[in-house]
Amino acid sequence: MLSPIITDCYATGVLPEVRHPTLIHFFPNCNLAVRREALAEAGFYDEGCTASEDVDMCKRVANRGWRLFYEPAAACFHEPRRSLWALMRQWFWYGRGAARVFHKHQAARFELFVSLDPRPRIFSYRRWVGARRFPVRGLLFVNYFTLLALLLFALVAALVCAAWVGASILVGLLAATLLGMHARNPVLAGRSLREILVYYTVGTAMNVACTAGGLVGGLRRGMLYLHPGV
Repeated sequence: MLSPIITDCYATGVLPEVRHPTLIHFFPNCNLAVRREALAEAGFYDEGCTASEDVDMCKRVANRGWRLFYEPAAACFHEPRRSLWALMRQWFWYGRGAARVFHKHQAARFELFVSLDPRPRIFSYRRWVGARRFPVRGLLFVNYFTLLALLLFALVAALVCAAWVGASILVGLLAATLLGMHARNPVLAGRSLREILVYYTVGTAMNVACTAGGLVGGLRRGMLYLHPGV
């Protein structure tokens, strides 16, 4: 996979347990098998989901005590989107659908989760803030992409304000963050420069689209939902 949502991120076997009820392990519908007994206990797909119905299903099955098992040899063929724009539209749809699912399963009114794992593994997130009473309902996921976006925003603001010293510091932080991401990501080991550039370009486009879709989907439900996707 160009963007390894599952591939290269998990070892064969039962997935590690998540650290908090709000976090959700899932497998995509394109290659998902669920035991009949689990469906009987958890119920079938939520027909109110326009996307991320697989996320909701896996969450409800896990809540019943079932575990998710990853078998990379169980391969399937799935037709990809034919253009970057089509891929971004797909991930915008994913983000908007995920906002509904997380709104449904969120454990507290306001939560902040942070992960510095460069691989998209939900069990790597730690909850930093969890408030049952808060003026605004919100669910925020912060990872390397989120930090890079904040640094880029601050860099642009510093350049607009002609704060060259601050801009120089931010450039250094950006470079250090990018190098840290690359060094810690085993998916990119042995890749050519072209493959690395394609990986980051496509990954950034997917994250931007998913974040935008999540913000739209969250606002429709009266919450601030921020999830970069991968």
